Amino acid sequence: MKNIGILLLFISVVLSTTNEIANVDIDITTAYPGIKMDITVTSEQPLHSYAFYLPKSYEISSLVFLNKETEKELTFTTHNETEYTQFIVEFEDTPKISLTMAYIQINNYLPVPKFISQFDSQEFDYTLLLCPLTQSKTKSCQVLLHHYDKLKVISDIKHSTIKNTTAFGPFDDLSPMEVIETTVHSNSLPHIKVNKMIHSVDLPTISSFVKVDDWFEDFTNEGAQLSSGFSRFDFQQNIGNYPNAIGFFEINLNTRASSIQYKDTSGNISTSSLLLNDDNLVLIALPRYPLLTGWKTEFMIGYSLPNKVVISKGKAIITLPSIKTAMAKEVIVRVYLPDNAKYLKVEGKNIENIEVKDCDAFLSFAGRKEVLITMKNINIMDEVQLTLYYEESVSGSINTFIVFGCYVLLFFLGFFLFIKYSA
Repeated sequence: MKNIGILLLFISVVLSTTNEIANVDIDITTAYPGIKMDITVTSEQPLHSYAFYLPKSYEISSLVFLNKETEKELTFTTHNETEYTQFIVEFEDTPKISLTMAYIQINNYLPVPKFISQFDSQEFDYTLLLCPLTQSKTKSCQVLLHHYDKLKVISDIKHSTIKNTTAFGPFDDLSPMEVIETTVHSNSLPHIKVNKMIHSVDLPTISSFVKVDDWFEDFTNEGAQLSSGFSRFDFQQNIGNYPNAIGFFEINLNTRASSIQYKDTSGNISTSSLLLNDDNLVLIALPRYPLLTGWKTEFMIGYSLPNKVVISKGKAIITLPSIKTAMAKEVIVRVYLPDNAKYLKVEGKNIENIEVKDCDAFLSFAGRKEVLITMKNINIMDEVQLTLYYEESVSGSINTFIVFGCYVLLFFLGFFLFIKYSA
């Protein structure tokens, strides 16, 4: 009876809730579409949560909910249903609130041209949700699509285009959970998808530097792909007429990064350069061959950071390098704690799983923990940051000094014995 009462209360709140107006901005001038939905919600009863939905076929990244008036980020929980993914946003009790839902859509539909020379005229399709999906009626929804001048919008939905902006709607009196979608045809831009990124951080016990490694698996240019076989003749005939090739990677690092390495599965690569800006250090890394659309590579970058950049009083600030036009399907952050340190917690967004296990410590008998943090569908075009808290151990560094001293003592003892008995 108690559960039935709660259900009836929920239904009554939904029925008394109305979406007064929804304004949607969609930007497809970048490699991945960015969607921002502003919605004003009113209710006859005080609200403290609200549910949004997206089709399960949509792959998204960088999802965030904001209170539009205060610009404060709101917490939300995710629930998977049969056809939709539900996002429940929480806030303080109020009869009226303006909410912003923003995300990047990373799944798209690509053309398959037969020859390289066709890439100039090729377009690819994005199926986009135009109006918010909720369990309440929407009085009015207006959509603005930002694109390049030559974009052709082919849609049965009423729209008007002026230069680089297309307006859809307004859509009036939308029913609860009514889906308004359209397919947009756009010029194919180079964009990168990383199947797996492994970010390894070694927090030292006695060293003054933190060692960082990043390994990128299946680093793929996901522009339009050829349906026929590829030939060198076809490529040479169309040199300069292939807009989707990626000839270098722009990787943003901390300005204090040093001892930078860049290599792939075949070994070190020397074709790279560094550009120091006020707020970052850009590694211009050239692959062994330009990435045509559909081509992939694997590579690693390694570097060192001063302790004070990463470590501060029992916590480590883990920052992933950012890469232009890149998304990562899966990111694994591997952190090695100092000797005998105790793991406490990790704070950050989009964390799927955390695993803590023991690992061997080099030149030490002290125990050491390895923390594995798994994240999905991560936008690595922007800064991604995690905070790891741990409890340091005084005995850990002492044990390391003792063991290291014993190794040094044994070395010199063996050296002097060798000199003595070999003379």
